[in-house]
Amino acid sequence: YPLVLRHTTEEVLEACLEALEPVRAAMTSQLKAKVMTELEEGLQKHNWFNGFDISDDLPKQLTLEKWIQQAKDLNATIFIS
Repeated sequence: YPLVLRHTTEEVLEACLEALEPVRAAMTSQLKAKVMTELEEGLQKHNWFNGFDISDDLPKQLTLEKWIQQAKDLNATIFIS
C-alpha cells in the first residue's frame, strides 16, 4: 500500500521499482518489522486489537481480471482515488 500512495503514476512506478532493489527491500523490511513490533506492543493494551494482517511479501504482477477476482474472493474493500 505505501508503494502506491503517491500522486502520479510515474511516482508509483518509481517507488515499486525501488522496492525491488535487494538492499532497499532488506532495509525497509527491517524498519517495518521494528515499527510493527512497537505498534503491536502498544496496541495490545486495548481489547479491540486482534493483531495485524499485513504480510512482508514482495509485490507480484497480476492481470486486472485476476486482481478483481482476488479482491472478490477476499471480500476486499477497494479505495479508488
